Amino acid sequence: MNTAYFDSVTKLGVIADIQYCEANDGFNFDGTEFRRYRETLNVAKRAARSFQKHEVAAVIQLGDAIDMKSKDTYCRDFNEVLCPILSIPPPENLNITSSVLPKSIPRLDVMGNHELYCATREQLKLMLNNYNHQMDLLCYSKEIADGKWRLITLDSFAVSVLGFSQSQILSAEREKQYAYA
Repeated sequence: MNTAYFDSVTKLGVIADIQYCEANDGFNFDGTEFRRYRETLNVAKRAARSFQKHEVAAVIQLGDAIDMKSKDTYCRDFNEVLCPILSIPPPENLNITSSVLPKSIPRLDVMGNHELYCATREQLKLMLNNYNHQMDLLCYSKEIADGKWRLITLDSFAVSVLGFSQSQILSAEREKQYAYA
């Protein structure tokens, strides 16, 4: 995304723990909390309308967008069901030229544990915005509001087995053994 656009951003929308799943209402994994899985889409839609009404210029999606029950349909649920809801037109009050104005406001993703329960890092790097392919991490830093704010996002699962296949974990263990030999 163009720096000129982020320089003009002064309002951010924040959404977290949507935990959408195409499933009937029910209890969470340990039976302690009742969940209305499909209703989360209505909540996300209300949030998107509020973001548009209040003219936010970027949305921070703080992870756990999809519930872990969506493991088999995670990619579809995230890309085809949830992301279109968060595609919000940019506010009209931005003082930038139309050539740098995106079709929808940027979504700044943070990775939660549910993302890693449902998808591999290989899948997530194609889906989540601002994935650092060189470092294989979802971490980034953005200056916004003409340098008045700096958003720093770290991959809190960088040192974790979540999101890695068994063969990747074993390969990393072997590499570590050779490094210390």
